[in-house]
Amino acid sequence: MTIGKFLKRWANAGTKTAPSDPKQDLGWVDNEQVPFEWINWLFDKIEDKIDRIVQERVDSFFEGSTDPQLAISTGLWPDSWGVGNDVTNFIAGGSGKEYRDLEVYFTAENDPRLLAIDNAATVIEVWDPRSLTQVGTSNDLKLDLPSEGGEVWSVVSMCTDGVSAYVVFIDSNASPDVYRIQAWDLATWNVKTGWAATGSSLSGSGNGPQPLYYKHAKVIIADATYLAISQGWINITTAGAPAVQIVNRSTGFLTAGGAGDAPTGINMQAVEGICSDGQYIFFVVNDTTTSASHLCSAQIAAPTTGCGGANYPRALTTRGARLCAIGQSNRAFVSALYSLSGDLVELVKSHNYLDADLDEIIRGQTTIPGPAYVSGEVTHYDNACWGMVFDGINLWMLTNIDLPGGTGNQFALLKIDASKFSQIDRQDPEIRQLTDIATPFLITPHDRTINFGPHNDLVFDGRDLWVIVEPDSGQPESGNIYRLPLAMFRS
Repeated sequence: MTIGKFLKRWANAGTKTAPSDPKQDLGWVDNEQVPFEWINWLFDKIEDKIDRIVQERVDSFFEGSTDPQLAISTGLWPDSWGVGNDVTNFIAGGSGKEYRDLEVYFTAENDPRLLAIDNAATVIEVWDPRSLTQVGTSNDLKLDLPSEGGEVWSVVSMCTDGVSAYVVFIDSNASPDVYRIQAWDLATWNVKTGWAATGSSLSGSGNGPQPLYYKHAKVIIADATYLAISQGWINITTAGAPAVQIVNRSTGFLTAGGAGDAPTGINMQAVEGICSDGQYIFFVVNDTTTSASHLCSAQIAAPTTGCGGANYPRALTTRGARLCAIGQSNRAFVSALYSLSGDLVELVKSHNYLDADLDEIIRGQTTIPGPAYVSGEVTHYDNACWGMVFDGINLWMLTNIDLPGGTGNQFALLKIDASKFSQIDRQDPEIRQLTDIATPFLITPHDRTINFGPHNDLVFDGRDLWVIVEPDSGQPESGNIYRLPLAMFRS
């Protein structure tokens, strides 16, 4: 059914008087006899807003705009938000910040909040993405980690279930490097009840195979009970090697680990790409000798065993991939592969637990004519996807574009309607080009030097997309978190 305006507005011709500001702040009190003028004012105000929403649908202008109607009339936009570097479109945390991960949760009033973890101060900052203001911060997270042995802790990865934040750290002073996970409650920033005072030590030591492109570890919410961590420092010599570590969210206890159906070999290690469908974990492994990679699976309940689907493990013939789930009912997910060059190279694929080899998307040709614009990477995809997120309808991919004639890079967000991914096996001649299904949006529309790396990432806050642009301090974009507003309404 359609939603229409009120057929008759309450008190549209009656007497309406606004209560004083102190009264509006206080509200009605017990046994108060409320003047009818106040009630008329309140009902009329509410119905007016509802009617405007029904009539205008969604506003294109910044919600904090001083006078949007005047801007529309005059063409002068003092506080627009259409372009990525509009001042209304980024959080400026400070040039000394090292944002290494970004997550979203919602308050009891359903207001979105961004969690930005700053490696420089080892704190989690809380930002209101609507007002662009910082509304909270954690204590120094290192205070809840071991400190008696000269440890040097750095942030590797973070996730949240909306109640607690779970963070994986690396101690780079150990030889070889070691890893740890700790959890904090968002309401108090105390260590999560049930977890050890200094967290849980993760098994094994060393580094992941592709540190320039992928985190050594990535932690995700696996299901209602567990976390899952891809552990890139583990050599997968048997199915019992904990390339994927399952962790109890209530206690921090490492319940089980395994490599599922991953191929075994002395040089085989996980490369961050990991997602869950609530029953199985899907992850990517890389051969450090040949750079060949495979898409693999593991049961959450028994991670030494794969999902049993067709074509697992699936060879990707590239140095890793990132993964993103796009639905629990169909249990589908998408991989975005690393690729150096080539218009015909396999770039994006869809999968599910029944079959690892479904839709296949190649980079393809750009629609811009001329010899200087031969490769599709110019307009859509350079060599890597730095992060993916699903908004409920669309898959968003964060990539970089190196435009001809430019001296730096630009971040781009690619939007792909999830219904464009086939859930059946599509091979030649049905293979499509990325330019056929994706729409690019520049998130930093200016020529800046950016240190691309595994900590560039994006999140969706229910309305807007947010991107970590520069994970290092002292750079032109350090501490900036950029927004693409009204993401779902972009086309």
